[in-house]
Amino acid sequence: MILQHLSQLYPLLRAAVSLQLRRNLGLTAVAFNKAKELDPVQKLFVEKLREYTTKSKSAGGVVDAGPEYQRNVNDELTKLQRLYGGGDLTKFPDFKFVGFASSSSASRLSSVELQRLRNDLFTREKARQQSLTPRIEKIEVKLVGKTHPGTLFVMNKGLSTPYSCARHLSEWHSKNSILALVNGEVWDMHCLLTQSCEIQFLTFKDEDPEEVNKAYWRSCAMLMGQVLESAFKEEFSVELLQSPEVPVLSGAFCYDVVLDSHLDSWNPSKASRTDENLRALTRAVHSLLHQDLPFEPLEVQPKVALEMFQHSKCKQAQVEEKAAHSPQGTVRVYRCGDFVDLSDGPHIPRTGFCSQFEITAAHSLGPGPWGQVRRFQGLSLPRQLQVRHWTDEDRRGTVDNLDSYHNQSIVFLSLQPQIRMP
Repeated sequence: MILQHLSQLYPLLRAAVSLQLRRNLGLTAVAFNKAKELDPVQKLFVEKLREYTTKSKSAGGVVDAGPEYQRNVNDELTKLQRLYGGGDLTKFPDFKFVGFASSSSASRLSSVELQRLRNDLFTREKARQQSLTPRIEKIEVKLVGKTHPGTLFVMNKGLSTPYSCARHLSEWHSKNSILALVNGEVWDMHCLLTQSCEIQFLTFKDEDPEEVNKAYWRSCAMLMGQVLESAFKEEFSVELLQSPEVPVLSGAFCYDVVLDSHLDSWNPSKASRTDENLRALTRAVHSLLHQDLPFEPLEVQPKVALEMFQHSKCKQAQVEEKAAHSPQGTVRVYRCGDFVDLSDGPHIPRTGFCSQFEITAAHSLGPGPWGQVRRFQGLSLPRQLQVRHWTDEDRRGTVDNLDSYHNQSIVFLSLQPQIRMP
């Protein structure tokens, strides 16, 4: 790559960056020099272009920007290609990457990079929202229900959560409350309280644990998706599609994914009755359970969610759909450790509430527009409801009937492989 070639590409690069900023940040117009609106990788590339522009203007034409700049040009173009769609820039007229590997593994972000990107955006947005509360205001939260009715908590608006109230009530409530009813509406234990309200705590042992059970199933599916995204070797890729809401009584929770075409013949469910690949995935989930990680909810604007999931066409379609059906026009995301995913929630408070957990099967749902869709399934029991044993037949007996819970409205996505197992 020579600087003369870069100078010819400069207008195209400028247009490409501007286009992507408008798309991902939801802006109607973007000034190219607003580096404060860019993430670290974008800033790095913009600074390189500024450096070249300054030197070329001073010299009145193409210049030798120096060996250090020359060595970094390909690296910066590689990062740009990764950031903006894994090679879409090559579709611009007369635009080619010189000396750049054309393999898909070189042009896409790894699962670790994707998780870091989403995690950083989650942290930044959470901090931004917290900064909008300039001073602490007090609210009154009244406990209703069978236990200690009428207890009044004086809490901090926009800072306190149902979990904060449970801790004030008793250690038992803080360790056993799974969800809260806030003015009769089901809430996460870590969702911020924004006004005075009535509150009631829900546990696994309530007379009607339906909402708690659904939250548990939903959280287990998210944990399975978290492991699936990062379990594969770097030469493969996994695209998370969605976690379908299947009835708890169906016997398993699910997550739909698309694996690289090189893994089309991989069928862990039929490999053996005790498939080692599924066991490896299960062990990875158990490491998350032992860390007792919180499920953190965050309500964000669609443009923030689109930026988080800019590398997933499927997730972007879900963002737009969820925002369209939301009364506030917002989208909810959850973070568990470094993993961020779309979900309407609610979820259980922490991974430590899960005990017996096993990923039991992976079934093919057939080809989609971009690849073969797999449905991974699992079983789990909460810590408070442990049993001594479950047999191989127990855990596999109900998993073969869930293929019918296939949401035909899924927007499928293309992928490439990545498993630290096969």
